[in-house]
Amino acid sequence: MLIRRIKPIETLPIRHEILRPNSDISDCIYPGDDDQTTAHFAAIENDVLLAILSIYRRSHLNIKNDGGYQLRAMATMPSIRGQGIGFKLLAAAERYARQNNSAYLWANARAVALGFYSKAGYTVDSEVFEIKNVGPHFLVSKTLGKHEDRI
Repeated sequence: MLIRRIKPIETLPIRHEILRPNSDISDCIYPGDDDQTTAHFAAIENDVLLAILSIYRRSHLNIKNDGGYQLRAMATMPSIRGQGIGFKLLAAAERYARQNNSAYLWANARAVALGFYSKAGYTVDSEVFEIKNVGPHFLVSKTLGKHEDRI
């Protein structure tokens, strides 16, 4: 399994199938997808994308440190869940954020994924909140050390 950067447009099929199946595929194009500071990662095997993750240079108002990155649109095909691929994608995103002098990462994590983020060292920073047409979420974050790769 190879983890590498991909183009924003390459994320759309998995975003649509896993994250927004009842929406138009155009709803899977997010603000900032094409920004120079944004990166998109994929787990690829035999030239097939099996999991994706995007990371955007965006601080969160409720987190004191400036210079954060937001994790967004993380999705893994059901057939490979539970094999550690998500942790490898997170590790790639964390390396990218550190290389770009970020102090922390944050995400609006789906409630069903809260255990995954906790296992990866993220803290829960909010009560549950609802994202319309998506479901219950929590704000999670992780402070980054300069040379820390815990995943």
